[in-house]
Amino acid sequence: MAAIWGEISALNPTYAFKWVIRDFHVDGYKLGEAIKSSVFAVTSINDKYHWQLLLYPKGNIEYHKEFCSIGFLNRQCSKAFRGSITFSLVDGKDNVVRRIEIVDRIFSPNKLNGNPRFFPRRLIANVLRDGNLTIVCTVRMGATSQAEKDEMKVADERIDVDEKTEEKVDDESALRLREFDDFEHLLDEKAFSDVIFIVGGNTLYAHKCILSTRSAVFAAMFLHEMLERQENKVEVKDVDYDVFREMMRFMYTGKVNRLDSTMAYDLLIAADKYALDTLKNMTEKKLCDGLTDSSALEYLQLADRYGAKKLKERAVEFIIQHADVIIKSEEFKALPNQLVIEICGAMANKIT
Repeated sequence: MAAIWGEISALNPTYAFKWVIRDFHVDGYKLGEAIKSSVFAVTSINDKYHWQLLLYPKGNIEYHKEFCSIGFLNRQCSKAFRGSITFSLVDGKDNVVRRIEIVDRIFSPNKLNGNPRFFPRRLIANVLRDGNLTIVCTVRMGATSQAEKDEMKVADERIDVDEKTEEKVDDESALRLREFDDFEHLLDEKAFSDVIFIVGGNTLYAHKCILSTRSAVFAAMFLHEMLERQENKVEVKDVDYDVFREMMRFMYTGKVNRLDSTMAYDLLIAADKYALDTLKNMTEKKLCDGLTDSSALEYLQLADRYGAKKLKERAVEFIIQHADVIIKSEEFKALPNQLVIEICGAMANKIT
């Protein structure tokens, strides 16, 4: 049974929900199969909302099968709202061992929002209390603070100045970049497309000539596999639709519109699969900038698995710098021996 408490202010009401899953276990669940909370109704100043939490014990897709994925559903009968959500995993001593935030987003009716890597499955045994799993979800309705908006405005103004300076320095290069942006209009344009991707139940139209130029993997696919089958449809089963679309945007325009840490994590995997080195480097940089005590070991294993050399080196450095905290964690105890040896070797080199 979901519990509710919280404070309500005139502009930004905040609600918190405690979800206790009795006798939690992962056995018997399939990839993509979810445990659903009861629907909880919330009445704000003007409207009534119906929300629900979903937990995927074995992940929502193949990439995340070693994680428990979390989702927040603003049900069909509710209105869209703007706000921020925090998911917290609580252990048997009421300590928050994992916290994931979704900041300043529009939560549309019947659209699932969440995080595919809420927590690694190996942590389950350490967080259960009498066999029960406890998750706290906090919903803060309303936009970001004015201070945050002002900060974003300053950053935007700084970008504008940089763009104007660049145009003065090299008008021709800037013009070419703007012309290149026109290719974004071709993304998912049905009229001139010659290949269709089916991703998570969604359809995305694309162009073989562009994709094969940008990726040797796509070139081989179009030249051999699809030629043999005489088909122009490709089903993608192991990449989320939002991730695949951002990857396609990069292939068409050389840019990514959304690059938070979650998207960067998934895009790195996709970039490795489709041999997009520039995109992979871009995501590595983003993840390097986002290293924390709680993410360093996860990013280290990601980098090791997908050959992200820069991220791996930076993650090892970060772990050494914060060893007093990180080596005491349950995640470090579960780290593969080979990576522990590499960390110890890097420590020894710093000492000598």
